[in-house]
Order: sequence, then structure tokens, then C-alpha cells
Amino acid sequence: IIGAATSGNTKAQIEIAQSNKVPLLTPTGTADDITFKGGKLNDYVFRTCFIDPFQGTVAANFAVNELKAKTAAIFIDSASDYSKGLAASFK
Repeated sequence: IIGAATSGNTKAQIEIAQSNKVPLLTPTGTADDITFKGGKLNDYVFRTCFIDPFQGTVAANFAVNELKAKTAAIFIDSASDYSKGLAASFK
């Protein structure tokens, strides 16, 4: 299965893919618990992108090390899990 594009929709497919042993590939599902949750690896779920904690950390390191930022304002779309995940990691 190729898709879904978002983490939430991908999470809805995980149990089906796992129980039927069908590979599931998300091109842009960034939530950290898509491939590994509760100490258990989802053997049939894969992604082609970086997870939220990695993206947020890289962005924060860039702001501090390259832009020499000492403070930052973080605007979050509270309806978006992606926005909330990046903000938490950036903070």
C-alpha cells in the first residue's frame, strides 16, 4: 500500500497492514509512532521521510547555530498534529 500522506491517515491503516502482512509505505507520515510504538516495531510499515522529533531538532539547531538566534516565537496550528509535533521538538 502506498499512502496515506498524513500521519493520522497512516495510523488508521497500520493495524490492517500489520495483521494482513501487507507492506505499507507512507511518503510523508512524520509521527514518530508510525513505525515503532509501545516498544514494538511495526514490521510492515515504512516511511520515506524524517520523523517530527528529528525535523524539529534540526530546525532548532539551525536557528541557534547558523542564525545565532537566542529566542524564538513558535506559532502552532492547534488543529495540525504535524505542527504540534514539530513545535514540541523545536522547543
